[in-house]
Amino acid sequence: MNITHGGSVVHWMIGTPVRQVRLPRLANEFFQRTGRDEVLVPMEVHADGLVPALALYAAASNAGGLISTLPHKGRLAGLVDACSPRAALTGMVNTVRKEAGRLVGDMLDGAALAAALRQRAVDLRGRRAVVLGCGGFGSAAAFELLAAGAHTLVLVEVDVARAARLAQRLDAHFGAGRVRVRGPWRGPELGHGPDLQGVQLLVQASPAGMHRDGEPPLHAAEAPPCDLDALQGLEFLVDAVTGPATSLMRAARARGLGVLGGDEIAAAQLPLVLDFWRVPGVACSSPASPAAPELSASPAESAGSAESAPPPPPAPTEPRRAGQPIQPETHR
Repeated sequence: MNITHGGSVVHWMIGTPVRQVRLPRLANEFFQRTGRDEVLVPMEVHADGLVPALALYAAASNAGGLISTLPHKGRLAGLVDACSPRAALTGMVNTVRKEAGRLVGDMLDGAALAAALRQRAVDLRGRRAVVLGCGGFGSAAAFELLAAGAHTLVLVEVDVARAARLAQRLDAHFGAGRVRVRGPWRGPELGHGPDLQGVQLLVQASPAGMHRDGEPPLHAAEAPPCDLDALQGLEFLVDAVTGPATSLMRAARARGLGVLGGDEIAAAQLPLVLDFWRVPGVACSSPASPAAPELSASPAESAGSAESAPPPPPAPTEPRRAGQPIQPETHR
């Protein structure tokens, strides 16, 4: 850390748990490397502490940006003064900045996922995808996958009503018929069913397998949360959990699938977050989603203004043959 005096800029990361987060280390290494008098501090803030924590953040003149991990992303969307259309549509905010006395929010989890997949030369156009978990990361991932051209998307969630609400908003924005809901999810039986056959990309967006080096998982046993063998045609796994490889990631690698983990997504999110916070001299290396333009005055208004006539979905692609990788983007 590079705090030298009382005027140091202190960025906040709030949530519970925070022992597994990687972004503070990445950000602080950047601040130190570039000689900035700034620091990103993780803070354990439980659900009942969110409102007072946000009030303190707003009042602290040397508080820079704020980023949130679980479980606050949904409530933050209703507490900020303005947010981006993608944040309004998903009902999630994971980062906040101060702007002319207002708190302005955005949702960058999905944008970071899209950036990390672009770095892997993964072309999402025409692909069939499934998102396991419709919390903060899962909602944002669903939005960005469709914005990047995924043909169809299956949402799998314990809370089927929550998934259905998200699907309705996504259908209104991207066009009806591209999103389906499946649930409730009860572990390894995921993968069995005709609606999941031909799925090529699996996004594991639940906390299953979350842990810190040398410590037991925080939210789930080490058993994989789904049956990869039942997902015929699966090519690529995204697991949002940071830290050591989860059992699902290990199983995917053993089957020769492409794997993207939470640490890579966190690294892709850092320039997006710093750019949103308007840290001087930071150029965002990953473009924001074209479907998420200027900020809107309120979540409700943002959701309404985002509903423009969507283009027709791209034609679906056929599942790959054994050993055939996902094709890179042709425009790269």
